[in-house]
Amino acid sequence: MSFRDWVNNNSPAAIAVAIVLLCVALGVIAWYNAGSGMGRGGNAYFYDLSSDEVFTADASAFPPIVGPSGEAEGVRAHVFSCGTCPQPGEITGLNWQAVEDQTDAFIAFFERWPADARDIVAGEVEADYMERSGAEMAGTEIRTPDSTQWVNREGEGSFIAEEAIDRCGGGTRRVCLARR
Repeated sequence: MSFRDWVNNNSPAAIAVAIVLLCVALGVIAWYNAGSGMGRGGNAYFYDLSSDEVFTADASAFPPIVGPSGEAEGVRAHVFSCGTCPQPGEITGLNWQAVEDQTDAFIAFFERWPADARDIVAGEVEADYMERSGAEMAGTEIRTPDSTQWVNREGEGSFIAEEAIDRCGGGTRRVCLARR
């Protein structure tokens, strides 16, 4: 008996098997994305500009945040790899150059909200609709680890981000996530 004949002769069982497989697939996708660090309760990489080290924190945080130094100098660190991504514990505590020297990963750029926009977007100060919209539209600032110049991500920063990320040439680039 062929598979097709079995499905035709056992339609309810075939439907049940298909539903179970679909549920398993959706469960795997949900589990995989649960700690992805994309603002859904997972962790993300951050970098303390005062102590010069990588750390992880809640991905939903609006940088700059308080880092290991105790200062509000924790900015989002966008970590990529042309090979294998390290586990979070492998790069936590390292400075950006050590991440590159000791692993296949690199920090392409740092990201933060400008101080006035951060407080509005994070909901830490009262703001009307126009103020909130303006802060969101102003967007974030980025800079590469070897620079001190912050630029708007939507303007000059878009070129900086693209250039920094494209370090793998024609090879595969992986986004490294700080999973829990």
